[in-house]
Amino acid sequence: LARLHCPLLILAAGSDQRPGSHARGERLLGRIRQGEILKGDEALEELQIRVEIEAERQMEEFAALLFDLMRRAPGLRIALAPGPSPAALLTPERFALLLAELPEDALGYWHDSADAECRAAAGLAPPGAWLDRFGARIWGVTLHDFARGADRLPPGAGTVDWRLLADYLPRGAERVLALAPSHPEAVLGEARAVMA
Repeated sequence: LARLHCPLLILAAGSDQRPGSHARGERLLGRIRQGEILKGDEALEELQIRVEIEAERQMEEFAALLFDLMRRAPGLRIALAPGPSPAALLTPERFALLLAELPEDALGYWHDSADAECRAAAGLAPPGAWLDRFGARIWGVTLHDFARGADRLPPGAGTVDWRLLADYLPRGAERVLALAPSHPEAVLGEARAVMA
């Protein structure tokens, strides 16, 4: 990383990687991507119990990985991005624990607007919960909308609360616009207007 002159690493926190939990998480994510809302779903509740059982051990391994990265690449800033999966290992509570253990200037939060909506569709912490707790630690954001299970939509085409996000987004935060290639070029101008 040092040879690449990479000052910021965006690290996807991932999900419970045990075969059963990961597969269940992917099936539930597939249902969300089909437009289903999973709040109160029995399969989701069972998965969350399974994830919680192994979470402490997996978070210890994840923290060890982060410490190792920081040791190998002094000065590297790492922004953690929780994934969209219902089997997501990183919750607001677990992220707060990591922040308490690691150097403040080395670890930040990367907000993905559509992934946050996807997690909310699974009955997990809504975007506002992440923004309330970690808004001051946002180092960057991936901007795209989410609706009926689809992401990579132009801002304004889905359920993301852009005004809420704008209220929390620090001026110096990196911004990445992520759109599916199927959107016409004219959509880029509209997306910029929504984000302004």
